[in-house]
Amino acid sequence: MIIDDEAGIRDLLCDHLCSLNYEVCTASKGQEGIDYIINDSFDIIISDLMMPGVSGLDVLEASRRISPATKIILMSGVGTVENIGSAINKGAHCFIKKPFDLDNITEVVGKL
Repeated sequence: MIIDDEAGIRDLLCDHLCSLNYEVCTASKGQEGIDYIINDSFDIIISDLMMPGVSGLDVLEASRRISPATKIILMSGVGTVENIGSAINKGAHCFIKKPFDLDNITEVVGKL
């Protein structure tokens, strides 16, 4: 699942991962993503860190409670050491700084 409030990022990641034969669903808000996590299972979630309302860290924490086996990748254009450290300490498997390279996304997802 891809969770990002920016439609362009969601669509880019969805199209790219679908072209690699991954099944992908998307959510435009953190709460929408959490609702999906409650009702379905996901191998990997790629979520923006900074979203209005429910943040990527909130999604991460909810996913850890609801579906501990799900791998979480957080991404942000504000990749400060504090943000990265907080994400990893709370259980993110990877942090990707925007703008990202699609080859990097492919590599990270492939390793998880």
